Amino acid sequence: MAAEQIALTKVQEQLRIRGFSPTCMVRNCPNGDIHARKGRCLVRFEVKGMDQRNGVWLKKRQINAVHIVVIYVVRGDEVWVLSPAEAHRLLDEYQRDFVARNGRAPAAEGFNKSQFPKPTGWGPLDKLLPADC
Repeated sequence: MAAEQIALTKVQEQLRIRGFSPTCMVRNCPNGDIHARKGRCLVRFEVKGMDQRNGVWLKKRQINAVHIVVIYVVRGDEVWVLSPAEAHRLLDEYQRDFVARNGRAPAAEGFNKSQFPKPTGWGPLDKLLPADC
């Protein structure tokens, strides 16, 4: 199974534990990879899966379209659950560092392993889910 599919499955499992009904969207959906419902509440997720902790290409438009960003590294079972603000901060840091090192902007948006903080685990998911859900 591909890393992206494993990551989607892990996120869905966590959402079901929390009483949500997650639905995987069509590949490359502009409004996120998973939409999770609980009552009238809808939460949109962007999910990135990787085989190893090296880097991820994540566009600002993807971050702007969702409530929560999840990055899951299959080897090592590491997970980062980020708010859009945190994901933007990582992306901006990567862009600045890349320009400082190379004198030009990177060819694609994203960030590499040097920008990843310590894995968050699933705990932040509870804090980022809307309180009224």
